[in-house]
Amino acid sequence: APAPADIGVDSGIVKYELITAPNPFNPTQGYQDTSVMGVALFQVLEGEKLKVETFPGKTTAQVTGFTNAVQIYER
Repeated sequence: APAPADIGVDSGIVKYELITAPNPFNPTQGYQDTSVMGVALFQVLEGEKLKVETFPGKTTAQVTGFTNAVQIYER
């Protein structure tokens, strides 16, 4: 997925899988031990607005777009 700093109006809807982070107290644990906790959708809109929705327990394959639970934030 693109870096958040690289997302703009022309990017359309961007999906990110939300994963568990490695245990900071066990530096030998790498990202191979992560699991998907859900998905976050983002879309940058004109007028410094950001469309956001999260889908706990879903994978990117299970999320096709925003629902009526979407939130729009304005800067």
